[in-house]
Amino acid sequence: MSSTSGSTPGSTPSNTSSSTPSGIPGNSMGHQPTHAGTVMFADGKYQVACGTGNWSVDNIPPPGVPAGQVLVSFNSPLVGPYSVLVTAQRTMDAPMLCANWGDATADNFVVVLFSPVGHPAYTTVRNGGFSFLVMK
Repeated sequence: MSSTSGSTPGSTPSNTSSSTPSGIPGNSMGHQPTHAGTVMFADGKYQVACGTGNWSVDNIPPPGVPAGQVLVSFNSPLVGPYSVLVTAQRTMDAPMLCANWGDATADNFVVVLFSPVGHPAYTTVRNGGFSFLVMK
């Protein structure tokens, strides 16, 4: 019977996962999470609910009435390209709520929340919560 280098039958090979200092799992391709968190819409504004602590949120346009557009800013600029995974937190009144991201710079990116189905008055940007993960 052959054996995989660095592992024994029934064990997990040592090179299948890594961890960042914040405890978020990485992957074997060398990409590491740099920022992660959850943003909630409450009391008429977007607020940090939880996360890695190295980012902040602001309504777009600041100041003003939020309209499903959120600016996520990094405490320190990111050098080089990065990717963002974002997911909307659906609710009973917005069961198909979607999220997209863009306008990425070294300092921040924008999240847009929208409802793609329903009454025409509601198939537009809309306020809601979301979670995200930035990979570099």
